[in-house]
Amino acid sequence: MPEPLHLFDLPVDILSLILQQLLTAPDGGTIPLCPYRALSLGINPVPIFLIHPSIYVIAHPIFYGPGNTFLLDLTGTHASHVRHFIDDAAEDLPDDVDRSGRQQAQRQLLLRQTGGRFLLLSQEARRRVRKLEIRIDRLRGWLWEYLGPFLQDMAVSGELGDLTLVVDDGTGSKERPQSTSRAFLRQRKRVFDKPPLEGLVRLLADPGIREARLRVKGRHDRAWCEFHQGNECNPLSFLRPGNDGNGDDAAKKEAEKVIDINWRAILNAVDPEGRGRAVAWQV
Repeated sequence: MPEPLHLFDLPVDILSLILQQLLTAPDGGTIPLCPYRALSLGINPVPIFLIHPSIYVIAHPIFYGPGNTFLLDLTGTHASHVRHFIDDAAEDLPDDVDRSGRQQAQRQLLLRQTGGRFLLLSQEARRRVRKLEIRIDRLRGWLWEYLGPFLQDMAVSGELGDLTLVVDDGTGSKERPQSTSRAFLRQRKRVFDKPPLEGLVRLLADPGIREARLRVKGRHDRAWCEFHQGNECNPLSFLRPGNDGNGDDAAKKEAEKVIDINWRAILNAVDPEGRGRAVAWQV
């Protein structure tokens, strides 16, 4: 009588195909990093990781590999969810840390913390992520203060090689400037030379990131116009849907378009001599 076939009798290639179906988001979907959305995630890798050490070795590269895009959504209420979650985690600081060293101690604690339900706070998991997409809808300065250390750690000490930043900055004016006046140039520098864009755009230039993309929604601030293809915008790009009294479908479709931005040109504009470009980050 033939012996029964056990799971570990299968070749590694066959095991990988089976695990790929269980650990890859369907239809090229994304895996959210918001702590509240993660609770409803259809893919739960933890039980699979815990089956056996051999399964763990095969499953980890599949879940964190290029087949999955991890989504750090900082639009709408998700931004406050992330901020509150990090604040709550920071409350675990030792009581004997003095005020002068508290900020540095908090940063190191959060960088090294493992476990929990939020992948961004797990250094081991965070450093395995290969593809990351970040979405922001408001240029909140605290985003870089809170998340900069994590993102730098992923780029320098981790395997992050594919990064996409999507900005939905729907604050465009109703009229496109006819010329690049001095006032416009000053406005442009203020937008790109302060947090969070200052840090995020420089992160795209990290040498460890091989595929870097910067995109904005069709409804965008005029400061972006010089840096996308053609330098020309449909006049509807600067109108919020409904603000013009028409609320037509054309304005809505224009607002939902995604436009590629030349982030290298932005760096050249705000830092033409390249003095502020770090080859590696201090994390």
